[in-house]
Amino acid sequence: MAESKALPDEMKSVICFGPGDYRLENIPIPTLEEGEVLIKVLAAGICAGDAKCYAGAALFWGDASRTAYCEPPITPGHEFVGEVVRLGPGAGEKYGLEIGDHCISEQIVPCWDCRYCKRGSFHMCMPHDIYGFHQKTPGAMAEFMKFPAGSINFKVGTFLGGKCILLLPPILQFLSNHSLQCFSFFFYDEQSV
Repeated sequence: MAESKALPDEMKSVICFGPGDYRLENIPIPTLEEGEVLIKVLAAGICAGDAKCYAGAALFWGDASRTAYCEPPITPGHEFVGEVVRLGPGAGEKYGLEIGDHCISEQIVPCWDCRYCKRGSFHMCMPHDIYGFHQKTPGAMAEFMKFPAGSINFKVGTFLGGKCILLLPPILQFLSNHSLQCFSFFFYDEQSV
């Protein structure tokens, strides 16, 4: 495993326990397995989804007609930029990352097995594991964060600075949604075309 320097055993992290119940806690720094990346979080954004989750929106906490999406206790945050501090076996080669690189990860960690992932539409992945809501994908409101194996990660330049990089995910999401609306025929199953 590649590592930049010795890291502490624990880190500070915001933990969501429920609507309006977010606490700053000390938790263990994530350990890595094959294909995983550990970053030191340089900046984390707060989007409308984070605010709605905090406020108790049914989309995140469920109601009579739907199950809860958020799986507390969980570290929130799905818009972020970080610096690579550890690489699990094979992660550097897989993602083209090195210790010290600045990087981001797609907000959704695809399953790569559902019908959408198999046809390349990972943004519609059925399990829809977005960082900061599911136990499988803790978010960036912490000192360190793990990108699990199977995540989609990108090296980013340092010339823009961390705060500017935070604008990339919402811009890319907007462009993705706009292009999907323009080409909505991709939403149909192959059997119905």
